[in-house]
Amino acid sequence: SQHVPEGAMFFPDRGARKRVLWVVALLVLLIYLVPQAGFLPSAIVVTPFMIRIVGRTSWLFAVSIGLAASIAIYALFVLALNSPLPRGPLGV
Repeated sequence: SQHVPEGAMFFPDRGARKRVLWVVALLVLLIYLVPQAGFLPSAIVVTPFMIRIVGRTSWLFAVSIGLAASIAIYALFVLALNSPLPRGPLGV
């Protein structure tokens, strides 16, 4: 096991705690949205915000990767693994 020096901070910079709290809040929002809107629309909305917060990237990159990741996860579970994900009023 590693020894952590006394006084060492868990969050190395001041913004890290805020980013972790934002990600937790977004995960709670995702948990709320999935039964209401379905997995795919919820993930498409929430994932770019998570990517932007964690990666500190441009909005274009965050939206592009968020959209691609959401569709890939959906395809993996629904199409490849034949495992249904929650559907919303739009049927996806």
